[in-house]
Amino acid sequence: PAIELRARPARADRGLWGKRRVTNGYTVSYSLKKNKKVFRPNVVTKTLYSDLLKQKLKIPLTTYTLRCIDRKGSLDNYILFTKDKDIDSDAGLELKQLLIAKWEQEHQRVFDRDKLLLEARSWLLENRIEETVKETEETQEGANTNDADVTPAANADDAPAPASKPDA
Repeated sequence: PAIELRARPARADRGLWGKRRVTNGYTVSYSLKKNKKVFRPNVVTKTLYSDLLKQKLKIPLTTYTLRCIDRKGSLDNYILFTKDKDIDSDAGLELKQLLIAKWEQEHQRVFDRDKLLLEARSWLLENRIEETVKETEETQEGANTNDADVTPAANADDAPAPASKPDA
């Protein structure tokens, strides 16, 4: 049997639900009795700041989408760099068009999501390589200074005699 997809509620178009949907299922009791249940996404209304638009936006969104925004760093990054099929709402797509227009106006070039992601990844890779080189140089310098402080005795005759216990 094919999986039946339910129609998206109209209120999902007014906010950012990400990939979350209203789903059906069962709650199963201890006696294994099944009761039908509708599982709804946890939708909260939050006020988020848009750096490009320089204003606060009051948006209904799911907690899943809120975590995605935290991972991407900002609302603008989430909207700009998330695929249209994952945003999946009219309000989100309209906001994306506004942000793209504002971004192109500020940067004086066409917004190309894939090219920008590639540039960001290469920049991160270069910075990580530079950081690891600096860390290894610092650890090698630290190891060299520690080796210079500790000089072993040339032979056993030059070594200081162990302290003897006083007789009581």
